[in-house]
Amino acid sequence: MQQASQELLETLGQLLSYPRADYAARADAALAYAPATAAACREHLEHFRAYVRATSAAELEETYARTFDLSPVCVPYLSVHVFGEESFKRAQLMTGLADAYTRASLPSIEELPDHLSVVLRRAGAFTPEEWQELVQYCLREPLGKMCAALTRAESPYAHVLGAVLALLQAPGGGGETNA
Repeated sequence: MQQASQELLETLGQLLSYPRADYAARADAALAYAPATAAACREHLEHFRAYVRATSAAELEETYARTFDLSPVCVPYLSVHVFGEESFKRAQLMTGLADAYTRASLPSIEELPDHLSVVLRRAGAFTPEEWQELVQYCLREPLGKMCAALTRAESPYAHVLGAVLALLQAPGGGGETNA
């Protein structure tokens, strides 16, 4: 994964965590990191940045909560999408993610290790092979389903998920395989 892609994934991960005071700056940074070769990613980020700039902090928080905390279709925990809520394999995935973060000497975060925001912010903790497996088996399908549901609901977060998917599909965007 290229350094610019890693920085963009980290910034997109920040946009997929609960909105904070610097949310508009995060949206600006995501657009600045988006490579010119990833036109779809840039387009999604332009739409999301416009939304953030035109929306109050309280409304951003409400939209985030409505989108990710109250909608079972868009639960941000990847293992739930892959294995269901109660599964030994879900626990194994979370343990593996936590081990990768520890191996990379990353500090703990007040969120489960399979939270989409955490996984994106910590993309650099994985070997290229681990990241490719994570993209293939844990990111593409859940993100596609979540993005489709949010697009139907006309949620601005469809643009953030769309940007992640576009980045993962772009050359050098971090989702490539060696096949």
